[in-house]
Amino acid sequence: LVIMRDTTMEMIARSETDPLSGALNRRGFETHGDRAVVRARRTDQPLSLITLDLDRFKAINDSFGHAAGDRVIADLAGLLDDTVGSDDLVARLGGEEFAILLPGRTTAQAKALAERMRLAVARDLPVRQRARGYRVVRRG
Repeated sequence: LVIMRDTTMEMIARSETDPLSGALNRRGFETHGDRAVVRARRTDQPLSLITLDLDRFKAINDSFGHAAGDRVIADLAGLLDDTVGSDDLVARLGGEEFAILLPGRTTAQAKALAERMRLAVARDLPVRQRARGYRVVRRG
């Protein structure tokens, strides 16, 4: 029974996780997000959502190849995960689109966190990329 339980838990985790980014996938986000919404309603706690996508991501794939684009996605997911709290949900919804669900956070708190994330991406994502051994090119 223990082996079956562990195998089932591993299969569920795999089905809810994006293999490239390590973040929740759309299915995982919907499942865990629905639970967070129910909990927020039941406890009358705030719940905020941040959505983001990478501008001009297609240009990265076109200019540097899909492997470079995959590294950008993985690095961004890692940076987002490092920025949020343990109760927050980070998900890659598809392509370069991400969502972050913030249980217990007001709109003002979510806005402040989104700004910290924007600054972290501008500051830290190129550092992560250089550490992984590829060149960072900024245009415009």
